[in-house]
Amino acid sequence: MTASKTFQKVEGVPNLYHRDGAYYARISISGKQTWRSLDTKKIRAAKQALAELQTGRVTKITKRTEPTLHKAMEDAIAFRAIRKGSSRPLSEKTLAGHIHLLSMAKRIVPDRRLSSFTSEELLGLIGGATLKKKAKGKALPLGQSCRKAIFELVKGAFRKAIADEKFTANPLEGYTPGQVPKKKRKLPTRDQIDKIVAAVIDEYPRSGKRAALTIRFLAFSGLRRSEAASLMWPAVSEGEIEIDGTKTEGADRTLQIGPALQGVMDEITAVYGKTGRVVPLKCVRGHLKLACAKLGLQKLTNHDLRAWFVTYALQQGADVPTVADWIGDSPTVVLSRYTSIMDGHKKTAAKLLK
Repeated sequence: MTASKTFQKVEGVPNLYHRDGAYYARISISGKQTWRSLDTKKIRAAKQALAELQTGRVTKITKRTEPTLHKAMEDAIAFRAIRKGSSRPLSEKTLAGHIHLLSMAKRIVPDRRLSSFTSEELLGLIGGATLKKKAKGKALPLGQSCRKAIFELVKGAFRKAIADEKFTANPLEGYTPGQVPKKKRKLPTRDQIDKIVAAVIDEYPRSGKRAALTIRFLAFSGLRRSEAASLMWPAVSEGEIEIDGTKTEGADRTLQIGPALQGVMDEITAVYGKTGRVVPLKCVRGHLKLACAKLGLQKLTNHDLRAWFVTYALQQGADVPTVADWIGDSPTVVLSRYTSIMDGHKKTAAKLLK
């Protein structure tokens, strides 16, 4: 008896046959008909395997191999740690940050199988995520950068599961993380900056002088808080500061020292000398909050001082590409993120159009 007579055709399913309880596909390779084992004795699995063989795509994943979202995120984090290879290992700080991000994500999204999630549910969970504030127990929304990181982790978890052939479709493909509404800033004037500095000195007898110098340095340099905190005196030369950007490689830059910034640095040198870190304090958030409350001004943060520098520089006549180079961002970011809060400057400029 020939082999072809031993295969029994499955009715209603073209190219599907069975023999001795196992299922086979009748396929054509280089114009020649041949048999391909589907490695199953179950009709449902055989139909699925035949469809995958004919289309080249996985049609469905069984519950036996489909991971939960928490497991998929763990796999994605583990892959991040090794994807650059042993010659380019991630730093301990970066690895610790990945673990912290995974912990946060696990608190936000439930541990269910991937197929149980929809894009709407995931976007809602991440977009509405809050964290408990330890001091007062208030539920606060996550910041934009944190929500984006969690979104990318969840999205990457689905991608990793698909790459490992444990899932078929990414519900977040084509979506971008929802943006936190832009903070409505009302930045202080130059005169108000001076009043804030004076209020800081009055309210903080012990650290007020150091905080005041740090506030002025941030306001007249545009450095990120982390950049200023890591800036050491050897990076300062005659009229310039070599900045090691802490956000991206492109943030490394040279900042030319203007008269206002030079005045602040001269005061720092007179009091603390030129050893160690340039700024006297690493963070002045609390000092700014109390001083602004005392003066009845909108609360300022360390990063608001960076925005203040941008608007101040533009109002003094500096061009956008130069300001962008000073702060380590692109001209597009300067135009979209910072110039939108220059309402007073825009009104003054409009009066020049006669």
